Amino acid sequence: MNRLLSEERVLVSDMPGTTRDVVDSPLVWHRRRFRIVDTAGMRRAGRVGRGGPVEMVSVLGAKRAIKDADVVALIVDASSGIVDQDAAIGGAADSAGRGIVVIANKWDLVKSRGEKFVETFDDEVRRRMKFLEYAPILHISALTGERAPRVLETIDRIAASRRTRSQRPR
Repeated sequence: MNRLLSEERVLVSDMPGTTRDVVDSPLVWHRRRFRIVDTAGMRRAGRVGRGGPVEMVSVLGAKRAIKDADVVALIVDASSGIVDQDAAIGGAADSAGRGIVVIANKWDLVKSRGEKFVETFDDEVRRRMKFLEYAPILHISALTGERAPRVLETIDRIAASRRTRSQRPR
């Protein structure tokens, strides 16, 4: 969110659980209006209950944001790879009928692994989230800004495609 807005709007930390509230910000890009919503990460249901009421409210806010979104940007950590919870969140967005883009962030930490790593990473994403075979995968670094402009381009393209599809006569 900070990179897209070009301002320090949200607190950033490597420590999980830093984001508790849903942060909602308007953005105008190429004369198009976007509403960007940054949510708390969602842990497995059993762990959420142990996290107490604050975490339960955070997860409810994230689920509501998925339900209200036109396009969900599923941010995954490229340095740790796809985890089960990434697939669960992707599945929730898919079940809600949302457009989805998978964004592998922290690509600056893994790009030294070579060009073959891109293929290996994407194959793993497709294997772990078969139901998202239609979703584009972007490799970015929010820290350095590498390929970050492609995020809005891709979201805009997905949203336009969804509008076209929903307006076709039956």
